[in-house]
Amino acid sequence: MKSEELDIFSKVKHFVLDEYNGSQNAEEWINIFEKECDRLRVDLDVSKIQILRLFLEENAVEWYKATLSKFSINGTWNQWSQLFLDTYAGKNWSQVFHAFNYRYIRGSLLDYALKKERLLLETDAKITETTRINLIACGLPSYVYNKFNIKEVSSTVKLMNILGTYNNISKKKESNLRMKLSSFQEKKPCTVCEKLGFSGRFHPMEMCWNKDKKKVHFTVKKGAPQVKVKTIKRFGENKVYMFSNQHQNAEEHKSLLNIPSVRRAVEVISNRGDYRDVVATLPEDIVGLYFDEEENFVFQDYLLAECNKTATTN
Repeated sequence: MKSEELDIFSKVKHFVLDEYNGSQNAEEWINIFEKECDRLRVDLDVSKIQILRLFLEENAVEWYKATLSKFSINGTWNQWSQLFLDTYAGKNWSQVFHAFNYRYIRGSLLDYALKKERLLLETDAKITETTRINLIACGLPSYVYNKFNIKEVSSTVKLMNILGTYNNISKKKESNLRMKLSSFQEKKPCTVCEKLGFSGRFHPMEMCWNKDKKKVHFTVKKGAPQVKVKTIKRFGENKVYMFSNQHQNAEEHKSLLNIPSVRRAVEVISNRGDYRDVVATLPEDIVGLYFDEEENFVFQDYLLAECNKTATTN
């Protein structure tokens, strides 16, 4: 007995086993632990209990201390292993959600696939290989899974081989993303917004919501609480909206138009007697605008005159 007790710590370094921290599959982990004990001929219960402590971390260490006070070091291994399973073997939904929703973000595609498969097997050791393949693929970005045919993937080993050949693609995407982030972090103001009069907006120009918009100046007659607004699009359906004209100060007129894409981009720049000068940032495809009770034409961009005639007859 003394000989084995002295020898157990020399055997620990030969265990092929990760530390248990309470988040892994308890049944699978304790099963591997017992197989390693059999492989390295750790037969005594007291030796297994002593070695177990060396492979626990985080809250599992507290569990070990509590169990030690309950059973002592001389308890049976069956008592210890059963209490371990009673404490940790119950699956919780967070583990299941984490395994099924685990997705690739960055780094090695192969590392992602291997970890995803491990998480799935820890959640359900009987999960089929086809299901594992499908769930691993679901967590990949489209630019990866669109490059291979699902019929080509007959096993998880085949999938791992395919993903190993696509690591250069993921590295290129990461490099492009870092370049975009680096450009954004330079804090240069958006030139599109600057031209439209929205100074101090910092974002990549290609992501600017205003890149397809333009500024339009027009005049609105005061008085009527509501007037009809008709927009003319270069392509697509013309629409009629209602314009609220009942407020009197410029601040309240920052949302004059009831056009969803424009309502926060309208500003009164001056009041002249019975009229208001208004500037609006309109989508690029709006090339004509009617804006009073009689539907008089107040704005037209580079559109053929026939468009004006067509709109007035509607």
